[in-house]
Amino acid sequence: MGIRDQHTTRMIDWFHCPAVLTPKECKMVVKHAQKRYEARPATTGHGGTSALNPQLRKSTVRWLDYSDLDLLWLFRRLDAKALLANQSFGLDLQHSSVEWQFTEYDSKDLEHYGWHEDSSPRIKKPMDRKLTMIMQLTEASAYDGGKFELRGDPIPDTYFRNAGDVLFFRSALTHQAQPVTRGIRHSLVTWIHGPTR
Repeated sequence: MGIRDQHTTRMIDWFHCPAVLTPKECKMVVKHAQKRYEARPATTGHGGTSALNPQLRKSTVRWLDYSDLDLLWLFRRLDAKALLANQSFGLDLQHSSVEWQFTEYDSKDLEHYGWHEDSSPRIKKPMDRKLTMIMQLTEASAYDGGKFELRGDPIPDTYFRNAGDVLFFRSALTHQAQPVTRGIRHSLVTWIHGPTR
């Protein structure tokens, strides 16, 4: 069950924050990531052995450095939004994220990420991903396809479409990004960890 405002006490699965960045700020982030960080093919297998699996996931990723002073303003702004979102989720979160994944989905290869979860409960470790954050970095008019979906909990079409929009959701939820059929879509993803229980 999704949440559509910040004034509810019911259990929620997702939380939408519109216009966290301006379109101009989004373009700055894209340009900085492409200039400074190495592009790599996206892999699958969080928490275990990573492998290329183009049937499930095809895209390019760049891992941003949390200590990058040119992005400190961005990380601080998103950490603050995570604290706000967690007032509704009520999760036991231990620290802000240090993993920041910049992703590019290109329509030339119908790039996508099929149904998957971000947490890995089968692997025994003291901490795991509890809250996932995704930020749209590309204007909706610049691409077709690429719709983000949560299995069993549709997000309204007017939500999470504009550059600068952020969506938080429970990392254990099954989700996907549909193939991009025109243009290129950029996003920024991070995960906030908490105790495995």
